[in-house]
Amino acid sequence: MSGAEATLCPSCYGGALRNEVAHARRSVSGVWLFTGILTVIGAIAAFSAVGQSGAGALLLIPLVFAASWCLFWGWSPVWNGFRRLFAGWGCFGSWFFVLIVTVLVAEILVGIAILTGAFTGIQKYNQARRTIANGNQLLAELQGTLMAQGPGMQSGRTA
Repeated sequence: MSGAEATLCPSCYGGALRNEVAHARRSVSGVWLFTGILTVIGAIAAFSAVGQSGAGALLLIPLVFAASWCLFWGWSPVWNGFRRLFAGWGCFGSWFFVLIVTVLVAEILVGIAILTGAFTGIQKYNQARRTIANGNQLLAELQGTLMAQGPGMQSGRTA
Protein backbone atom coordinates (compact mmCIF):
# COMPACT_ATOMS: atom_id res chain seq x y z
CA MET A 1 0.00 0.00 0.00
CA SER A 2 1.04 3.63 -0.17
CA GLY A 3 2.67 5.49 2.66
CA ALA A 4 -0.49 7.49 3.46
CA GLU A 5 -2.26 6.60 6.70
CA ALA A 6 -5.99 5.95 6.48
CA THR A 7 -8.65 4.11 8.43
CA LEU A 8 -10.60 1.70 6.26
CA CYS A 9 -13.48 -0.60 7.01
CA PRO A 10 -12.60 -4.31 6.65
CA SER A 11 -14.46 -4.53 3.35
CA CYS A 12 -12.62 -1.54 1.83
CA TYR A 13 -9.30 -2.78 3.17
CA GLY A 14 -9.95 -6.22 1.70
CA GLY A 15 -10.80 -4.71 -1.68
CA ALA A 16 -7.67 -2.56 -1.74
CA LEU A 17 -5.56 -5.53 -0.68
CA ARG A 18 -7.07 -7.73 -3.40
CA ASN A 19 -6.25 -5.04 -5.99
CA GLU A 20 -2.64 -4.83 -4.78
CA VAL A 21 -2.23 -8.63 -4.86
CA ALA A 22 -3.76 -8.77 -8.36
CA HIS A 23 -1.33 -6.09 -9.59
CA ALA A 24 1.61 -7.99 -8.12
CA ARG A 25 0.43 -11.21 -9.80
CA ARG A 26 0.16 -9.42 -13.14
CA SER A 27 3.72 -8.12 -12.69
CA VAL A 28 5.11 -11.56 -11.87
CA SER A 29 3.23 -13.20 -14.75
CA GLY A 30 4.04 -10.34 -17.10
CA VAL A 31 7.79 -10.46 -16.52
CA TRP A 32 7.91 -14.17 -17.30
CA LEU A 33 5.70 -13.85 -20.38
CA PHE A 34 7.60 -10.85 -21.77
CA THR A 35 11.02 -12.33 -20.97
CA GLY A 36 10.02 -15.74 -22.35
CA ILE A 37 8.76 -14.36 -25.65
CA LEU A 38 11.85 -12.22 -26.22
CA THR A 39 14.17 -15.06 -25.18
CA VAL A 40 12.51 -17.43 -27.66
CA ILE A 41 12.93 -14.82 -30.40
CA GLY A 42 16.57 -14.39 -29.36
CA ALA A 43 17.11 -18.16 -29.35
CA ILE A 44 15.69 -18.46 -32.86
CA ALA A 45 18.00 -15.68 -34.02
CA ALA A 46 20.98 -17.27 -32.24
CA PHE A 47 20.40 -20.73 -33.70
CA SER A 48 20.00 -19.28 -37.18
CA ALA A 49 23.29 -17.36 -36.77
CA VAL A 50 25.32 -20.36 -35.52
CA GLY A 51 26.16 -21.39 -39.09
CA GLN A 52 27.52 -17.95 -39.93
CA SER A 53 28.97 -16.73 -36.64
CA GLY A 54 29.83 -19.98 -34.89
CA ALA A 55 28.80 -21.28 -31.50
CA GLY A 56 29.46 -17.88 -29.92
CA ALA A 57 26.09 -16.78 -31.29
CA LEU A 58 24.48 -18.93 -28.60
CA LEU A 59 25.65 -16.36 -26.03
CA LEU A 60 22.91 -14.17 -27.45
CA ILE A 61 20.28 -16.25 -25.61
CA PRO A 62 21.23 -15.36 -22.00
CA LEU A 63 21.96 -11.81 -23.10
CA VAL A 64 18.45 -11.44 -24.54
CA PHE A 65 16.97 -12.99 -21.40
CA ALA A 66 18.81 -10.54 -19.11
CA ALA A 67 18.07 -7.53 -21.33
CA SER A 68 14.36 -8.35 -21.60
CA TRP A 69 14.08 -8.87 -17.81
CA CYS A 70 15.72 -5.49 -17.22
CA LEU A 71 13.64 -3.78 -19.89
CA PHE A 72 10.40 -5.08 -18.32
CA TRP A 73 11.18 -3.57 -14.91
CA GLY A 74 12.97 -0.45 -16.12
CA TRP A 75 10.74 0.80 -18.92
CA SER A 76 7.88 2.24 -16.84
CA PRO A 77 9.93 4.59 -14.63
CA VAL A 78 12.06 5.76 -17.56
CA TRP A 79 9.08 6.37 -19.86
CA ASN A 80 7.13 8.21 -17.13
CA GLY A 81 10.16 10.40 -16.39
CA PHE A 82 10.56 11.19 -20.09
CA ARG A 83 6.88 12.14 -20.38
CA ARG A 84 7.13 14.41 -17.33
CA LEU A 85 10.23 16.07 -18.80
CA PHE A 86 8.46 16.96 -22.06
CA ALA A 87 5.00 17.59 -20.59
CA GLY A 88 5.32 21.37 -20.94
CA TRP A 89 6.17 21.27 -24.63
CA GLY A 90 2.53 21.41 -25.72
CA CYS A 91 3.21 23.97 -28.47
CA PHE A 92 4.78 21.27 -30.66
CA GLY A 93 1.67 19.07 -30.75
CA SER A 94 1.41 15.35 -30.25
CA TRP A 95 2.70 14.34 -33.73
CA PHE A 96 6.00 16.07 -33.05
CA PHE A 97 6.30 14.32 -29.69
CA VAL A 98 5.75 10.92 -31.34
CA LEU A 99 8.30 11.79 -34.03
CA ILE A 100 10.93 12.72 -31.43
CA VAL A 101 10.32 9.55 -29.44
CA THR A 102 10.32 7.11 -32.33
CA VAL A 103 13.11 8.58 -34.44
CA LEU A 104 15.59 10.23 -32.09
CA VAL A 105 15.14 8.97 -28.55
CA ALA A 106 13.69 5.43 -28.55
CA GLU A 107 17.04 3.62 -28.55
CA ILE A 108 18.42 5.81 -25.78
CA LEU A 109 15.30 5.27 -23.66
CA VAL A 110 15.49 1.49 -24.13
CA GLY A 111 19.15 1.55 -23.07
CA ILE A 112 18.37 3.61 -19.99
CA ALA A 113 15.40 1.36 -19.19
CA ILE A 114 17.59 -1.74 -19.41
CA LEU A 115 20.13 -0.17 -17.06
CA THR A 116 17.37 0.93 -14.67
CA GLY A 117 15.84 -2.54 -14.71
CA ALA A 118 19.25 -4.12 -14.12
CA PHE A 119 19.45 -2.31 -10.80
CA THR A 120 15.80 -2.62 -9.75
CA GLY A 121 14.35 -5.70 -11.48
CA ILE A 122 15.17 -8.40 -8.97
CA GLN A 123 14.13 -6.16 -6.08
CA LYS A 124 10.77 -5.37 -7.75
CA TYR A 125 10.20 -9.04 -8.60
CA ASN A 126 10.88 -10.13 -5.01
CA GLN A 127 8.65 -7.33 -3.70
CA ALA A 128 5.80 -8.48 -5.96
CA ARG A 129 6.25 -12.08 -4.76
CA ARG A 130 6.16 -10.93 -1.10
CA THR A 131 3.06 -8.83 -1.81
CA ILE A 132 1.29 -11.88 -3.22
CA ALA A 133 2.23 -14.10 -0.27
CA ASN A 134 1.56 -11.53 2.46
CA GLY A 135 -1.58 -10.23 0.76
CA ASN A 136 -3.09 -13.69 0.48
CA GLN A 137 -2.34 -14.33 4.15
CA LEU A 138 -3.87 -11.00 5.21
CA LEU A 139 -6.95 -11.64 3.05
CA ALA A 140 -7.42 -15.05 4.67
CA GLU A 141 -7.12 -13.51 8.15
CA LEU A 142 -9.52 -10.71 7.19
CA GLN A 143 -12.03 -13.21 5.81
CA GLY A 144 -11.77 -15.20 9.07
CA THR A 145 -12.39 -12.04 11.10
CA LEU A 146 -15.45 -11.14 9.04
CA MET A 147 -16.83 -14.67 9.35
CA ALA A 148 -16.32 -14.59 13.13
CA GLN A 149 -18.17 -11.27 13.41
CA GLY A 150 -21.22 -12.64 11.68
CA PRO A 151 -23.22 -11.24 8.80
CA GLY A 152 -24.72 -8.32 10.70
CA MET A 153 -21.33 -6.87 11.73
CA GLN A 154 -19.72 -6.83 8.28
CA SER A 155 -21.36 -3.59 7.21
CA GLY A 156 -20.66 -1.89 10.53
CA ARG A 157 -24.21 -2.37 11.87
CA THR A 158 -25.48 -4.84 14.39
CA ALA A 159 -28.20 -7.27 13.39
